[in-house]
Amino acid sequence: MVLAKRDPIVPVLMDTGEPLYLIDENPTAENLAKHIYKEFEKMGIDIAEVRLWETASSYATYREL
Repeated sequence: MVLAKRDPIVPVLMDTGEPLYLIDENPTAENLAKHIYKEFEKMGIDIAEVRLWETASSYATYREL
């Protein structure tokens, strides 16, 4: 489950042992695309953009200019 670190449910879920992936911002498609891009950069992976599809016709794209 992907949640914002400040989400009030985080401590409850942690106490139950729920696997969580916490990020600084709200986990919107736009923020997740940016987060994935930045994580790939940290790993030294050459990346042009990340496109995260929400539905068959809706997506968010992140790229640095």
